[in-house]
Amino acid sequence: MKNTIVIIFLLLLCQVNGQSVESIELKNALMELKKDKSLKAQKKYFELFPDSFEDFLKMFGFENGKEAPLYDGFEYVEALFAIDSISESQQMKKWINISIDGYWDADAVNYFQHNLRPIVLKKTDLAYELLKKCTDEEIESFFYFFFNEIHPQYKNVPSELERFKDRDEKFYKLLSAAHKRALIDSGH
Repeated sequence: MKNTIVIIFLLLLCQVNGQSVESIELKNALMELKKDKSLKAQKKYFELFPDSFEDFLKMFGFENGKEAPLYDGFEYVEALFAIDSISESQQMKKWINISIDGYWDADAVNYFQHNLRPIVLKKTDLAYELLKKCTDEEIESFFYFFFNEIHPQYKNVPSELERFKDRDEKFYKLLSAAHKRALIDSGH
């Protein structure tokens, strides 16, 4: 009974301070990861990290004039991309899931894109293999997020992705459509 009361009190305290249980767990996992880079610590951090763009914003974003519990998120995003004990496939799948339904924003979203892009361009075959398991809408959404920003870095589809033009016409059309939409939405 005493433990139940303590747990209820802690949950209420978390809500009053704007901290969710998930954000506290992730914060603790990051502190542990900084001390211990073991597979166990990396796996815990990886599993606690948000799995969707919506959850990512709830954890790190800034909406309606209000900061999310771990607003900015720089060190959290950097830690996610520094993990080396989780398979590349699992990591890429998580990054793709976070990117779907995403759009450019400052701070954590920008950090996430900044880390995501070079890896996708380096590991295009892995990204392709995982994206091909997604719906057409999800593929286009992923690439929209990939290209979306205020000052577009990619005025043209990068050569690393351009090769899909001959390899998979349908895939390339989705990628290209997302690129065009991202450029239009940027105002350039």
